[in-house]
Amino acid sequence: MRMDKLTMKSQEAMQEAQLVAEAKGNQELQPEHLLLSLLSDNEGIPIQILQRIGIDITLLKKDVEAETDRFPKVMGATPMGQLYISARLKKVFDEAWKQAEHLSDEYVSTEHLLLGIVTEGGPASELLQRYNATEQKVLEQGDGPESGREVSGTQALCPGSHGTCRKGKARPCYRKG
Repeated sequence: MRMDKLTMKSQEAMQEAQLVAEAKGNQELQPEHLLLSLLSDNEGIPIQILQRIGIDITLLKKDVEAETDRFPKVMGATPMGQLYISARLKKVFDEAWKQAEHLSDEYVSTEHLLLGIVTEGGPASELLQRYNATEQKVLEQGDGPESGREVSGTQALCPGSHGTCRKGKARPCYRKG
């Protein structure tokens, strides 16, 4: 997992997931922590996608919380920041990267992360699918990663890739250097 290939919003989601795991006393960072993080950003693309699918975010979040409550907890003094990325979360990032590459995106957005969680196959994936958030529906409702979003830092909003604009929408453009 290369953090430099995550958008600013994706990096923020990862940081929030780490805080969630630490607050719950979990030493292993799981896809469910990341999903909780994505669900906590009320302005984020993942919530918008899930709402367009017709999902009650409050109920979903409650179910994801219940899932994370089942994770093993470390009691006593543990050094802050000593979290391990689970094999399942690594799979989410691998899937998210594949989605980004498939869609010709240079960076992994929170939408890609959501797709990675949906396709991972673990408890978070099963919960999302129970709520009718399939890979196909997420792709349909997300307008694809060409929609203008998550623009900050070295990103600038520009028309499409190399001056072309898909579906008439702007998309993030990344400057090197």
